[in-house]
Amino acid sequence: MALDPVLVTAREVACQIAFALGRVDEAERQAAALQRAAVSQPQEIALTALAHTRLAHGDTAAARALVRQAIATANPDTPTKHQAVYIAGALAALGDTTGAVRWLAALRPRETCTSSCTSSAIHGCAGHTPIGARGFSRRTRNELGDSRSGPIT
Repeated sequence: MALDPVLVTAREVACQIAFALGRVDEAERQAAALQRAAVSQPQEIALTALAHTRLAHGDTAAARALVRQAIATANPDTPTKHQAVYIAGALAALGDTTGAVRWLAALRPRETCTSSCTSSAIHGCAGHTPIGARGFSRRTRNELGDSRSGPIT
């Protein structure tokens, strides 16, 4: 696959596609390229992708070591959404569902506006409703064709 060698998102998607097609060796090459491309960025995506490839090859010890490296890049009390999701996925693949749930439970989504407002959703400006940890705003629900009240689950 011809990709910009430093386009991190393209490498991530190429790795996921290779896994979906059962091409573990290609997924491993893409994950390694992702790690090189993301040298100045957080490494949790590349490390957990490499952990999945090691697990697919039956090397549980190497997979666990890679997940430990990914965990070392993050604060387990306040992980970013990428850290929480990717580390949780890798832990679950290794059979540590308790650890996976712990990482997901630590995720505290930031509030954002449903419009293109550039200021904080906490400011309470009129005209749009903030999205918080409780789910989509009513405006977003209506845009999705969902008229139920309460969080979308």
